[in-house]
Amino acid sequence: MSLKTDLIKLSEDFIHKIKLLDGVKEIKVKNYGWENFIYKTPKIRQLHVERYFTENLWVLHITGFPQKNNQSPIFGFDVVCGGKDKKILSVFLDLTPSIKSFPFSGPVWKVEREVPDWADMFSENFVAIRPEVDEYNDVYNFGLELFDYFLHEVNNQENEVVDEKVITDIINSQDYYCQQQWKNKRTMGALSSKIGKELAEEFMQTILFPKVETTDGR
Repeated sequence: MSLKTDLIKLSEDFIHKIKLLDGVKEIKVKNYGWENFIYKTPKIRQLHVERYFTENLWVLHITGFPQKNNQSPIFGFDVVCGGKDKKILSVFLDLTPSIKSFPFSGPVWKVEREVPDWADMFSENFVAIRPEVDEYNDVYNFGLELFDYFLHEVNNQENEVVDEKVITDIINSQDYYCQQQWKNKRTMGALSSKIGKELAEEFMQTILFPKVETTDGR
């Protein structure tokens, strides 16, 4: 199979898992010119699967934000492809803590990537790599495996909280995660070149990385 076919299949594997969740609801997304799928559940305020394919750039982007009364981590998985021969240039994968750590381990990767200065919110296990071709399947499988872990924790009643101060801490932590992501100049640049700066900012702040209050009314 081609890399693009692999990415589409991988995205469908994630969507299949999402559609099996209790109480899942699909949220209508404005048409920005590429495929975006957004869902929510009683435990998760937003699940987002994005397939962004242009002539020079292919991106599979998946995030999961727990509800504000849930201390589970934020799930994030990005596969970025480009170049003349369309290889995977970057993979980013994490269970980012809000107020509680969720350590994880996985394969040992051959080539790690430098983490940008703004990315100070990620966990100590944050995966930032440029995989070799023989590691592609390990990337796909580990992404799905970590997503299963995320779903298990977010549906674990022990991770639900009622203390208002703790809930405020979760909100602040998730909002900080989003604000830091907004500083990603590469993502903003790619979006701006395709849909303009105004729509790019809207997409970044309401679809890709929405603060808690943005999704409260959905």
